[in-house]
Amino acid sequence: MEENDTYARKSGKFQKFMEWIWLFIAFISLGTWIYSLQKEGETDSNMLLIISAVSFLMYFLRRYLDKKKKS
Repeated sequence: MEENDTYARKSGKFQKFMEWIWLFIAFISLGTWIYSLQKEGETDSNMLLIISAVSFLMYFLRRYLDKKKKS
């Protein structure tokens, strides 16, 4: 039984870590998009905006599912 508790605790820490990774990727790509937009214009920077949006979506989705699982 204690082995299952240890696994659940490690799994929860990993999920929280992945939430932070998605948030980190989102902010880095958003900052890079803003920088690229100023330097190169709109044509080359659209993919960074898409990556940022998907990363924010993944962060909020994981957070929602984690809260739903705990309740």
